[in-house]
Formats: sequence, structure tokens, C-alpha cells
Amino acid sequence: MSYLSRSQVSSGTNGRKINTISTWFKKQSYSGSQEKTIFEARVDDNNRNEIKFFNDTIQYLAKLSGSIEAIVRTHRVFRDVGSWYHLVIQTDTTQSTAADRVKIYINGIQETSMAVTSYPSQDYQGRFCDNGTTFMVGRNNSVFSGYLAETVFVDGAIHAPTVFGETDSTTVVWKPKTTYSGITYGNNGFRLKYENAANMGLDSSGEGHNLTNSSVPTNPKSDDTPSNNFCTWNKNAAHTGLTVYNGALSIENSNNAAWRTALGTLAVSKGKWYWEFKNGATGDSPYIIIGAARTDTLYNSYIFTQNQGPWRSTTGWGMQNNGTKIHNNSSSSYGSSFASHSVVGCKLDLDNGTIGFIQGSDLGNAYTGITTGDNIFFTPMASIGEADNGTDVQLHLNTGNSGNYDDSYTNVDANGIEKFAYSVPSGYYALCTRNIQSLG
Repeated sequence: MSYLSRSQVSSGTNGRKINTISTWFKKQSYSGSQEKTIFEARVDDNNRNEIKFFNDTIQYLAKLSGSIEAIVRTHRVFRDVGSWYHLVIQTDTTQSTAADRVKIYINGIQETSMAVTSYPSQDYQGRFCDNGTTFMVGRNNSVFSGYLAETVFVDGAIHAPTVFGETDSTTVVWKPKTTYSGITYGNNGFRLKYENAANMGLDSSGEGHNLTNSSVPTNPKSDDTPSNNFCTWNKNAAHTGLTVYNGALSIENSNNAAWRTALGTLAVSKGKWYWEFKNGATGDSPYIIIGAARTDTLYNSYIFTQNQGPWRSTTGWGMQNNGTKIHNNSSSSYGSSFASHSVVGCKLDLDNGTIGFIQGSDLGNAYTGITTGDNIFFTPMASIGEADNGTDVQLHLNTGNSGNYDDSYTNVDANGIEKFAYSVPSGYYALCTRNIQSLG
């Protein structure tokens, strides 16, 4: 897994006592009992500072010579894998009041209900800005799995969340600012915009404090941002037997013959929407069904159980890898079989109650007369089983954010949002928050 790192220098700005961290994050999955580190400054495992997810809470930890010097942990858990969050951590150990020495903010609001409040002692010098200590973004022994945007570290100063974000006057949603004012980054500070795919650690603060990428994955840069959130696979609405990975753009069924279902993170009740699936399977006869489903579809069950699953009930409409369309325990001929690594587009028209598919060319409507309404929400759906030869079956979702599976796509939707393999049907839109907001 890729992460960013930089050796810290001596802090002339007292950053070991005073610093600010700001970043936007979107989780790929809930971590459960696992620990997922976002930031760490470390000498070794016994001497470190870190910001991480702990049982899906957010935790600040300081450790010296194997002893825990401070630990501050939220009561609130963060398990929404479909939303972006803005995190700000302020550390100022010069404060006489213990609770003022570490403050945690989410989307501009301070977390005041804490599960653990062992604050650092007054004037405690942590590992952030410690000369020679390695600063890492995205890992220690555990790697953060998800998206990061607009990551800022300030050495020697405290800055409010309002320096980095603001409330949108129209949507009343907390959003990032594009420019910051009044920041002096210090000897170790940086700003990561993640704009350069070949150099994700490029510092945009003007200080030249670039971070080194441990490895460069294929297409590390994503169009999924706090300003435009794309639909991905929803770990909270995916069968426990599925692996969700690649920034939640991909699912895999590993050596398990039972069908498993996953749903998307965004849902709509009206309008015309388009997304694509890419078959990642290379084995014989992979079992794949793709399409759209209502959000009340049962997903965490054996898919061929009577009255369960997206086609056994009346809540899902799909196309199977053999080219048939399948819904409500009934199937019929429609398209052609899925080739290895082939792309199939899905068009959902909730204004007219139809669903159709594209395999290079538009196959026309597979379903008509679908009941729609203001309180009936639809989302991408897929079910995958095991190939006959026992190989793993993988499937990728593209809602206009092709991400890790092919960044070369350039076809655009009706709002100019790109990265589709096929020409988007006229009047159809990518499933993302910008389109949802603009269409009301």
C-alpha cells in the first residue's frame, strides 16, 4: 500500500508543542477492531505520535519509551463510507487547561464528547516536528484505506477549521476552501493538493517540503473530491463475504461459490443516471449480475435464497454475464456474454421507469414500467459468485470516477463530467453529488 513520508527537521517554531493538522478523508470501509493510521511521526513503535481510526473512532496518541503519554479518543464513530469528512487536529501543550491541549474538529465543529481524555502534560514535546523523526501520511503499521484531499500540516501555529473550510451558502454543506490566508507553515509544514499523479507528495505551500511516495500505484489520483463526491461501492451495504477495495470502486468474491451482493453509496429517486461496470474476472464462466436496485434490497444473504437478493424479489433489475436479463426470479435473452475485462454500461431513467444496458452499442430498454416515486430510491447493484475453475471474481464500478481501473476514458455525461468508456446516452448524468445538487 502506498503512503507518503518525510524526515522532519529541527523546528524553530516550537512545533513539537504547537501544530495543526487538517485533511479531508473518505473511508473505503469501516475498520471494526482494526487500527487505521492517517498521520504518524515516529522514531520506532515505542516512540511515536499518531492520528488514527480506532474501532472507527478518531484517536490522538503519544507514546514515549513504550509508555503512553497521552491518548484522546472520540465517542463518535465514523462509519459512513459514502461521505467526505473534514478533520482538524489542534495540538497546543502550552495551554494550562488540559482539555485545550488537544482539540478534534469534524466538519468545522469541535468534538466535545470523548471516550478517552488522557491529555498530554503541559509543555509536552511530541514527535511531530521532532528533528530526524519520520512524518508519514497514510500509515504506520496499519495503512489508511480510502481517499484523502487537501492535507495540511502547520508547524508552530494553531489554525481554526474555518481557515480550511466553510459552509456553502446554497447547500449548507461544509466544503473546502480553495485558498488559505494567514498561514505560516514553519520548518516542517506542507500543503498536499494531490494534483500531480506522478508526484502525490508535492508540497503546494511554497515551502518546498515535498513528501516521498513509498510506491506509486496505477492512477493514484481520483476525481472523487469533497467538492464532488462520486458513488462507490458501499461497504455498509455489501455482503460480508465480499472484499471492497481500490477506493471502494472494486469488489471481489474470493473462493466462495455463493452469490454475494453489493449496493452503491448514493441513491436517487428521479432523473436519468448512467454508470458502468468492468468485468475483472479472467476465469471460466464467472458469475456476475449487474444493474440497479432499490435501496431496500437485501444484500447480506445467500443470493439464491427464496425472496432474497436483487432479482429473486422485485427490488433489483440486472443483466447476467451470459447476456440474459434477470429480475423477480425470471430471465430472458437480451445482450451478449461478458468478455474478460469488458465494460457494460447501465442507464437508469427514473422519469420514465426504464433500465437499459450498453455493450459497445445501446441494447435498448431491458425493463419498462418500473415503479418510481419521491420516496423510492435506486442505486447501482452487482452480485458476483465464484468462477467454475475456482478463480476469484472481480468487478469494478465507474460512476464517472474511473479511478484505479482506467483513467484513460474521456466520454462525458450531460454535465461535462467525464471518464466513461462509452458515449453517455443523451440527457443522462453521472451519479455524483454535483449532479444531484444541480438537478435538485
